[in-house]
Amino acid sequence: MLFQKSSHSKSSKEILGFLDQAPLLAGLDDDSLKFLAENSADIHFSKGSVIFREGDFGKEMFFIMSGAVDVIVRYERPNQLKLAEITANGFFGEMCLLETLPRSATLIANKTCRLVRVSSLTLLKLYENDPKQYSLLMLNIARDLSRRIRQLNARVLEQDIEIRDCGLTG
Repeated sequence: MLFQKSSHSKSSKEILGFLDQAPLLAGLDDDSLKFLAENSADIHFSKGSVIFREGDFGKEMFFIMSGAVDVIVRYERPNQLKLAEITANGFFGEMCLLETLPRSATLIANKTCRLVRVSSLTLLKLYENDPKQYSLLMLNIARDLSRRIRQLNARVLEQDIEIRDCGLTG
């Protein structure tokens, strides 16, 4: 089986313990963390499983409790490119919650993964229940996106320097 949902009662306590330590959720109060835990799904993917594909429409984000995923563009094409690996305590899929565009990459489990899936509906309910807590979560997502853009900029600059040093450009 590619993914399996765990039983809710035992799982929500484990999810709460995990979310309480998740860097992205730093600053959220106990009630908001409990709400997220109770309204999330604990799912498992085996190594090599496609979690979602570039171009898919999505309405959820994921936190990695254990395992790791590869972020790949142009998956299964000759010019396939691995952009990143996201490991335990990381998250992905948040972009589709911020904009209504298709997924920008394919995510593949490169190890057996245990994930927490949080839907856009759950986040909407968080907003309705506590706009300040929702705003803090969105600020944390924005900060992490900024960090990721800076890392990507550094990689592009490094590759540009390598190309110039090899005399491949004019």
